[in-house]
Amino acid sequence: MRVAGAGALAAIVVALSTALFAADASAETYYYRWIDKDGKTQFSDKPPASFKGEVTKVLVEAMDPVRTSPPPAVAPKGRPASAEAEKAPDVAARRRAQRELLEARLAQARQNLEAAKKALADGEGTTQDEKQFVRENFARNERQPQRTPPPRGNCMASTSSDGKAIWNCPRPIPNEAYFDRQKQLEEAVKKAEEEVTEAERAYRRGVD
Repeated sequence: MRVAGAGALAAIVVALSTALFAADASAETYYYRWIDKDGKTQFSDKPPASFKGEVTKVLVEAMDPVRTSPPPAVAPKGRPASAEAEKAPDVAARRRAQRELLEARLAQARQNLEAAKKALADGEGTTQDEKQFVRENFARNERQPQRTPPPRGNCMASTSSDGKAIWNCPRPIPNEAYFDRQKQLEEAVKKAEEEVTEAERAYRRGVD
């Protein structure tokens, strides 16, 4: 006889209890309990023939014939009867919290990368402290030097070392401070890209 559910277990116990009183008092009677592949608890007075999972063998003790309630459910060894029910929501909550943490880390890494790229783009120009000036000389008309227009507005009329008329034009160029700042901005972008890559890997590992 094979049945499922607590009510069915009560029927088995009643039947076995009746058999107990009809048999020798020293005889022992058992029923068998297991969980099938669909997660349903099954009971039987005989062990399942083709079941390969864990089967609990429970001794049916002598009891009052008028009592029809089943014996207390026997939990797996080393684990309370309610452990699985308590564990499931706890695991789900931890997974949700972990997913949210990984999503927040990835979002922050991407935000940092965008900020680093913007800082690099905005920092292309030179500040006043990042400039140095070099002089560029341009030849002028020897006979009528006044008719030779200056290349830029900051040029000054001058004479070269060999006595020729020239325009002396200072031109600003970036100094070492500028290039050091640019290097720092580029390194910040590279570091932010690496952080995004690592955050993406951590997110995939955490949700797989």
